[in-house]
Amino acid sequence: RPALPSRKSLPSPPINVSTILQDGSRNIATVNQNTGTDSLRTTSSVDQSGDDNTANVTQVDDGQNSNITQSSDNNIAMVSQGDPALVAGDDSWGNSSIVNQGGSLGGNSAIVDQNGIGGSSNVQQLGGDNDADVLQSGQSNASTILQSGDRNLADVDQSGDNSSNVDQDGSDNDALVVQTGTNSSSIEQFGANAIADVNQNGSNNSSVVSQSSINGGYSGPFPTNTAYASIDQIGSSHSSIVSQTGGSNWAVLVQQATNNESAINQSGT
Repeated sequence: RPALPSRKSLPSPPINVSTILQDGSRNIATVNQNTGTDSLRTTSSVDQSGDDNTANVTQVDDGQNSNITQSSDNNIAMVSQGDPALVAGDDSWGNSSIVNQGGSLGGNSAIVDQNGIGGSSNVQQLGGDNDADVLQSGQSNASTILQSGDRNLADVDQSGDNSSNVDQDGSDNDALVVQTGTNSSSIEQFGANAIADVNQNGSNNSSVVSQSSINGGYSGPFPTNTAYASIDQIGSSHSSIVSQTGGSNWAVLVQQATNNESAINQSGT
């Protein structure tokens, strides 16, 4: 993958620090940080420890760091980093977001929006009514979503030169990844009705989908009790690997243009 663009090192320590600790009950936290210059950075930490959690963090400029820990119940977390207008030409560089919503059986929802270069997003939901949405634009951004059970849904939209990793362990998995540019996508699902949909447009994209459907043979209307993977790659020099075990497996792979490679491996009933 291409190296990050060269730029001066970010200073340490950060110029602005926000720490919010809420010990349960009807928690709401909102943080807005904007240094307005590429030489200064900020950090935000929100720890809500259960109950009716809501957290909203907005950070503008470079080197921003956001860490939200909710430890379950009716969690919602929203993080926006980067832009406006990529901070006067410095391209909004090196932002980092971590959202950990915890188990068990929280109402989890996480929305992360990052713009710029070299950003990272890590969403851990760990059980409940999971829903995660990550939107990244720019170069060398990375997204990781770990959901670990219950009504999982993951939606990743990336443009530029980025990577996405979705790990859904159990329950009603559904993952959608849309990427434009030169990107990589990895989806791992273990559950009754694993559904993966990957759409890549550009060149040198790679997609890996691994699904294990635990409910045995096909029963009822598609896609009940089955693993289903749909991969659509437009452009040149793409690679795709789909591995499916258990249940009744379905795979649809479309590659358009030249120099593409694909492999589909299925085992089960």
